[in-house]
Amino acid sequence: MRRNAEAVAEEIPADEITFEVMAKRLSKDVKLAGAKMNRSSARFMVDTYYQLQTFRQASDRMVKDGEKAGEESTALQWVAGVHGRMELAVRAMLGVWAEQSEVGRWSIAQYGIGPVIAAGMLAHIEIDKVQGVGQIWSFAGLNPTVTWEKGQKRPWNARLKTLCWKMANVFLKFKGREECAYGQALGAYWGHRKVRNERGDFRELAASTLAAKKFRESETKEHYEAGELPDGRVLLQAERWIAKMFLAHWFWVAWEAKHGTPAPLPYIFRDGGHRDLWAPPGYDMLKRNDPSGVKVHRTVGSFLQAQGFKIA
Repeated sequence: MRRNAEAVAEEIPADEITFEVMAKRLSKDVKLAGAKMNRSSARFMVDTYYQLQTFRQASDRMVKDGEKAGEESTALQWVAGVHGRMELAVRAMLGVWAEQSEVGRWSIAQYGIGPVIAAGMLAHIEIDKVQGVGQIWSFAGLNPTVTWEKGQKRPWNARLKTLCWKMANVFLKFKGREECAYGQALGAYWGHRKVRNERGDFRELAASTLAAKKFRESETKEHYEAGELPDGRVLLQAERWIAKMFLAHWFWVAWEAKHGTPAPLPYIFRDGGHRDLWAPPGYDMLKRNDPSGVKVHRTVGSFLQAQGFKIA
């Protein structure tokens, strides 16, 4: 009789349950099922993971509140345990699926990127249908010039957009860790944007926003009236930037793995704008023949220094 993922997890002591342990202990049948998932199944499993995580977190909170009140919580503890074990089992299966591709393995190797986000990117982005990273940015809802007009179909993939924001929040959490290249980059760019905001560089953007929107919160409106952006919006700009940076690297690795040729440069380099190109961390890229003046930086430190950003 086949053993399911929950049964395998049940055998592992609670204090020993980790992604690595679950990946090793899953039955061959479950691992095979994970390996054979198609994109549609992987998308469903990613959604399921976050649903299980939400249920487990809610159960944990109820257990904690019950213990404070001196109430019996055995049933809630069991529910929290089941959700937690299933959460880790799904995470492990997604890891099996993601690690079958080069870009999936590269993604998981990045500090802050786990098997769920790695699998989610693979499940939502089809490299066969993409000719440039700009298409991925728009598909992920990271193009600020694209708006969703009333009565129109949403012009981006909402699930991929949510995944990108989750990823950016992880990088924000690790911005002070040297081993997290994307966290360092986010912290440095955020600091740079804050300085520019305080200097008044976004005065025109603040004015156009003030003219186009109605604000319920007086504090938010006061920021725009003063010719500056609210702190929260500056952070969102930085998180969008790091999400786009990761997707540019993702496209780079996926393109070269698929086509065996160097990935096309983003339009901001082709049109004579940007000159400093940050290569995907930890990736042995193909030899490139980029336009004159474009410099490829192998480390985040070199890239940030060239941009004039200070590491937070």
